[in-house]
Amino acid sequence: MIQTLSLILGGILLLSCSDNKFRGSTPAMKAQEATTTKSENVIPSESITLPSPTVIESVKDQAVLKALPRFALLVDNLSCGLCHVKVLGDVVSTKTVAAIHQASEATIMGDWLVAGKWEVNKSGAKVQVTGDKKEDYSGPEVPTGFVSIDMTAAKAKASGSLKGFGSLGPVNIQKTHRGNIVLVGTTANPIQINGDVMVEGDVIISGPYQGVGTLYASGSVYIPSDLIATHSVFPYPDTKAEATAMADIAVKDAKLDGLGIAAAKNIYLGNIEFFTTDPNRSAGLGIASLDFKEMYKWYTQAAYQALYTVAAACSFNDAGKGSLNVVDAFLHTPGTITGVIVNTSYSIRGGIFAGVFNVVNGNRVCDKTSKISPIHGRNMSNSYVEYDWRLATGKFPILERLGESLISNSARP
Repeated sequence: MIQTLSLILGGILLLSCSDNKFRGSTPAMKAQEATTTKSENVIPSESITLPSPTVIESVKDQAVLKALPRFALLVDNLSCGLCHVKVLGDVVSTKTVAAIHQASEATIMGDWLVAGKWEVNKSGAKVQVTGDKKEDYSGPEVPTGFVSIDMTAAKAKASGSLKGFGSLGPVNIQKTHRGNIVLVGTTANPIQINGDVMVEGDVIISGPYQGVGTLYASGSVYIPSDLIATHSVFPYPDTKAEATAMADIAVKDAKLDGLGIAAAKNIYLGNIEFFTTDPNRSAGLGIASLDFKEMYKWYTQAAYQALYTVAAACSFNDAGKGSLNVVDAFLHTPGTITGVIVNTSYSIRGGIFAGVFNVVNGNRVCDKTSKISPIHGRNMSNSYVEYDWRLATGKFPILERLGESLISNSARP
């Protein structure tokens, strides 16, 4: 007779108990337990059935998804990343956050957890945190140092598919692909992703997409214009309780799209030509040495510029080609997330986990506007980093390799 039992196999809790009843018991098991006499409290060794490898793997998968980020933004070097930006979710820093650009104005709609000191406003920046600001914080939400993704593991465990069209021809990736790719979705033919895929090279990607999955790239990822979910979960309510409730429903419904993007090098948003025409600005921002020109060795500058679109402007002025409105993805890179956005309001809807976040946000003319973005649906007086609350449910299957790395991190429980 099987009684209350906890088995730990390979460090993973497989069965747990409470009040002498299995929470996950079948009706037959419960009936059997109810007829057990007190004398039947010795479990013969031959009666113990260990979970199958499939069950063990399922438990591992659940642990990985539960380890995924519970924050909207983790960046230790913000540079100009908080220029006229509102973060909807928590912010995490693995070390002291130094003073940022003095023109920075931002609102953090959540907590800011810092492993060191919070010195953001010492330069004259105006960053407001609506939640708690916790210095010298050592809780499990904050990793011990930046957490990279094992791209070798990403390749070995890739099991998904990525399909679409681009100027280099059709793309049909099953699990892995060696070489650079260009993917441009349209309303009629959105990019299709299902599960996780690994690209050994650079990726240029934009346009509508459908599905749920993760794109891993051993090179850099370029997003020249909007990358937007066909069936988006956004926008969430601003309050955590309402956003969490909405995420629970969305995960159960399983009809909405979602994407993780992880690049081993850098991630570029919108116009990168700015860095070639204004070397003084790029040098001052510490991005002069980035490798964006490497892309021109396999894809021409003219071809890349042709992928730029005109973003929705926040004023009577044209936003210009090369600005973008929305990136519907959680972005991860140990390098830099950078780009130039002019006279518009962008929203990165998913989250950011990066070494450096430095999007030059030239939307100062938008500060006083009450205009609502026709693309991301929020007031264009700010740009946004919006957390995808589905990650907090522990049931949203993207960026599994990041979850594995976070479990391995010594700060994780």
